[in-house]
Amino acid sequence: MAAPAIATGYGGRLTVDLGALKRNWQALSKVSRGALTGAVVKADAYGTGIAQASRAFYEAGARFFFAATPDEGIAVRAALPEDSHIFILSGLYPGSAPLYVGERLMPCLASIPMLEEWLSACIASNQALPAALHFDTGINRLGFRLNEVSIVKRMIEQIGYQPQMIMSHLACADTPAHEKNRTQLALFTSVMAQFPGVPASLSNSAGLMTNRENHFQ
Repeated sequence: MAAPAIATGYGGRLTVDLGALKRNWQALSKVSRGALTGAVVKADAYGTGIAQASRAFYEAGARFFFAATPDEGIAVRAALPEDSHIFILSGLYPGSAPLYVGERLMPCLASIPMLEEWLSACIASNQALPAALHFDTGINRLGFRLNEVSIVKRMIEQIGYQPQMIMSHLACADTPAHEKNRTQLALFTSVMAQFPGVPASLSNSAGLMTNRENHFQ
């Protein structure tokens, strides 16, 4: 009996329209008006190719990028010019602060241990290393809990640190009338009040398009 043939090709092919990616980002940027619009390129830019997608968004005008992990952040850094700002959504991995600093990656700090390590790196380097503070206002995923806001505030004030941004994530933005959207907006507004002058981010794409109250900086 003959051995079965070994497939040498692929069962399907994905063609990525980079022009469409650019137009989509520019359309969202127009909706957000005065607020900065970032590009989320996690999970290999949702399968479209992190390097080529990041370059397309950069050409469209994006300067703020969000990757999932440090290795993705490094790939984005390698693909883009120096004026790109790259955040890591999964936060700070234990012992990895030197890597983030060397690659100019900004962690979205989401726990007290992450914040402790990052502030220690700031003290050791005598620099206010940029990072975001991520607060959980209801998605129950990543983020400082609301009962930790005062702890976070005290920790950063002790060394005079100001974060690059505070952020949260809407859980039900694709259902505009959902009560949780209003609840999260109110909770996030209360968090913002504890960090005056710090830029804030709440909206994903759906939140950006459905409620201008979700637009911050």
